[in-house]
Amino acid sequence: MNDVYFFLAVLIAIFGQTCDIITTNAALAHPDKLKEANGIAAFFIKKLGFGVTAFLKVAVIGIGFPVLVYELGHPILGAIVALGAAAAGIIVAYLNYKTLKGVGISAF
Repeated sequence: MNDVYFFLAVLIAIFGQTCDIITTNAALAHPDKLKEANGIAAFFIKKLGFGVTAFLKVAVIGIGFPVLVYELGHPILGAIVALGAAAAGIIVAYLNYKTLKGVGISAF
């Protein structure tokens, strides 16, 4: 049963990180109004491009870290790490959404 919880948690993490990516992409489409506020993300976007950075964000934060913890023999902790990644993505997406709305940009 722990495997099922872990799998669901990773799916939620992918969703949360994707929400962040969608809202960030909407903001970056308007460089005259908004820019990337996260310095680390801005560095990677500048060096690798948005698409590669978005892929790595999901692959590493949403999937990689949770799977690493899972494979180290801690499926519940891996699920908790995944849910943390989901929460972070969803919270940032919400904050991005509020910022976008404040300057009259639609994310969807």
